[in-house]
Amino acid sequence: MKNTIYHIESSIRIVSAFVIPIIAMTAHAMQGDRDRCIEAGMNDYVTKPISLQALVEVPDKWLPKENDDRCAEVMKKNETEEDASCSSLIFDRAGLMSRLMNDENLARMLVERFLKDIPERISTMKRYLETGDVTGAEHQAHTIRGASANMGGGRLREVAFEMEKAAKAGDLNAVTRQMPELEAQFDRLNQAMKKEL
Repeated sequence: MKNTIYHIESSIRIVSAFVIPIIAMTAHAMQGDRDRCIEAGMNDYVTKPISLQALVEVPDKWLPKENDDRCAEVMKKNETEEDASCSSLIFDRAGLMSRLMNDENLARMLVERFLKDIPERISTMKRYLETGDVTGAEHQAHTIRGASANMGGGRLREVAFEMEKAAKAGDLNAVTRQMPELEAQFDRLNQAMKKEL
């Protein structure tokens, strides 16, 4: 029996050396979401907006160590990465540029697409609210929240997140009440982005 256990443990060690770690990438950042990912079989978990620092740190924790200093330079360049304390900014340009590795042309292209896409999503959300489509409203709020977070639109993200939670709870009246604020925050973000990029 001892020999059997020894062989099983040895086999597990050998297999583990070749197992590719699975890391969840999700917009779900609520308390308990990490535990659910781990329980589902993930090795680790990162949330949106994705930072370059997280993309370096998390896989590095799970992959075999060949050069412990290989990420040091990248990490130093991204010490200004956006975190929760920046969430109330109308436009966190520094956080956006850090995520894009200071590529100004890419930033302008993404901002242009973002500023074109969000009004369409707001219009779609209004239609969902008019027809009482709670699932559609939740989906649009979630999409606006994620896009805003990735683009550094902290205040727009906050409003969209509140709307997403209200829709998830089935409270379309609360979502409707937030629509003017969503549009106002988008207008502010639009102005800030055009001024700073």
